[in-house]
Amino acid sequence: MKKASIILGIVILVVTGVFANNNQWQLGVGFKEIDDAYYGSLSFRPDISIGKLGLGLSLTLNFNEDGIRLEDWQEDGKVDLGKTTARIVRYASWGSLRDPIYIRVGELNYVVVANGLIMDGYRNLTSEEIKADIRRLGVEVGVDAGYLGAHVMVNNALKPEVYAVYPYLRPLYGLEKLPSFIKNTSVGLIYVQDSRPEYLMSHAYGVDVTVPLLNFFSLYGQAAELANEARGYSLGAKAHMGPLVLRGEYRDFGENFKPSVYDWQYEDLGTELVFLDEKTSGIMAEAGISLLRDSLAFKLKYENMIRPNRETIPTLTGTAIIGPEFFTAIIGRKGQVEATYTQTNYVVLNDLTNSRTKVDAKISLEMYRGLFGSYVYNITYKPDGTPVRFQGFEISLGGAFN
Repeated sequence: MKKASIILGIVILVVTGVFANNNQWQLGVGFKEIDDAYYGSLSFRPDISIGKLGLGLSLTLNFNEDGIRLEDWQEDGKVDLGKTTARIVRYASWGSLRDPIYIRVGELNYVVVANGLIMDGYRNLTSEEIKADIRRLGVEVGVDAGYLGAHVMVNNALKPEVYAVYPYLRPLYGLEKLPSFIKNTSVGLIYVQDSRPEYLMSHAYGVDVTVPLLNFFSLYGQAAELANEARGYSLGAKAHMGPLVLRGEYRDFGENFKPSVYDWQYEDLGTELVFLDEKTSGIMAEAGISLLRDSLAFKLKYENMIRPNRETIPTLTGTAIIGPEFFTAIIGRKGQVEATYTQTNYVVLNDLTNSRTKVDAKISLEMYRGLFGSYVYNITYKPDGTPVRFQGFEISLGGAFN
C-alpha cells in the first residue's frame, strides 16, 4: 500500500506539473461524517484541461483515532487496484456529447439519454459513496457521424451493472435539397438494463424522435416500456436562447409507469421504487438561465400530473449557483454557492420537507488569498421518512498551475 501510494503520488505530480497549463487545483484539510463516525481528511484535487482532454484527480485520505479508513481502498478486506484507481481518477474526458467523438470515464454525475424519458440525470454513485469520496469507473461514449450516431453508458467498467444504449439514425441526412430540419431529424432506440437482482427496474426500452426546427429550437416525441410492462409517452419542445433554456412536455403515462426511472436517486432508492397504480397525464415545464459566464445560474422545473378523480401530483425542483466572479464583484473576495432543492408528490410552502425531499448545499468563501472555508450540507429521506444527513466543513488552499 505504501509503495503504491508513493508511485501514485509521483504520477500525479508529473502529470499535473508537466502537462498542466492554467488548470485549477485544490489542497484541503477538513472533517466529515461517514457511517455515523467522524473522520479527518486530507485531499489534493487538480482539474486539468489540455485542448479537448479533461482530467480530474483526487487523492483523499480519511482518518480518525483508529488510523486511515482502509475500506476506501479495499474490497473484501484486500487492497483492490481497480478500486484505488477509481478513487484517485475522478474522471477523464474528451470533447462533449455533441462532438463527433465524446468519451468520459470515471464519475458520471448527470447522464441524460435521448430526451430523458427513461434516463434523466443518472449518477453512478450512492449518497454514501459520495460522502465517503468513493467513485466508480463509469464510462460514457458518444459518436456522431451525421447519418447515424450512438450514445452508450456503463455505470462501472470494473463491474458493469447498469447499461444504457441509444443508437440513432438520420435517414434523410444526405438529401441536400431538403430543409435542414428534415435532414437532421433523428430516430433512435433506447435500451437500459440493470443486472442487479435487488434493484427493481431490470430493464427499459423506448423510441425517440427529435426534429431540430432551428439551431436553438427542437421538437421531440418519446415513448417507453418498463420492465413491469408499464408504458408511457411524451411530446415536447426545447429551446436555447442565449442564457435562457426552456423545455415543456405533455405526458401520458399508463399504470405503474415511472418517468426518468434511472435518475439521481436510482442508486439509492432503486431497491425501493414506488409506482402509481393508475394512469396519469399532465405537463412538465422547465426554465433555466445562466448569466455572467455562468456566475449566476438558476433552474426551475415544475410537473403536474393528473389522476382520474384524484388530486394532482405536483413536483418542484430548483437549482441555484452563484459563482466566484459574482462574489468578487460584490464583496471583493472569491466565493461560491451551489444549492438544489427537490420535493416530489407534495408541494406546500409551509412544509418544505417530506419523504421525497432532497436538499444539497455548499457554501465556500475565500478567507485570505487562496485560503477557502467550505460548509457542505446534504439531506435525503428514506421511504419510511427517516432523514439521512451529511454535514462537513473544510479549510482548503486553491490556486492555478502556470
